[in-house]
Amino acid sequence: MTSHQQNKKVIDEVYFTFKPRKTTFPFFKVFIFLVMVFFIFNANASYCLSEETNGNLRIDSVSVESCPSGLILLSKSEYDAINQDGVIATLTDLFEFSGEDFAYFNAICLIGFIAGHSIGRVLRVLGKT
Repeated sequence: MTSHQQNKKVIDEVYFTFKPRKTTFPFFKVFIFLVMVFFIFNANASYCLSEETNGNLRIDSVSVESCPSGLILLSKSEYDAINQDGVIATLTDLFEFSGEDFAYFNAICLIGFIAGHSIGRVLRVLGKT
């Protein structure tokens, strides 16, 4: 083996060998991720409100499902979701296509097709004579 081939072999071994790095478990990154997830889920929570004797409202520790006063404080994302559901329901009611509407539209199209076809045949026969 010549010195050039030996040098090429050494260079190939240096550049093309795969040496995985030692990795340690990223405890700090996992901790930060869990804290962020906790705050994200807690930020979108609804709260039950109770009215005090002087008329002020305070957040009660009762769950929203069993809120005795019926007053619930919503987060912005929950309000937007309710508002969006209301818009979707309104659009569905406005543009709903019932079976009766379809039958009426289908009958008009069928009558128009038959009448137009018949008039076309009559005009064709009259045009040939």
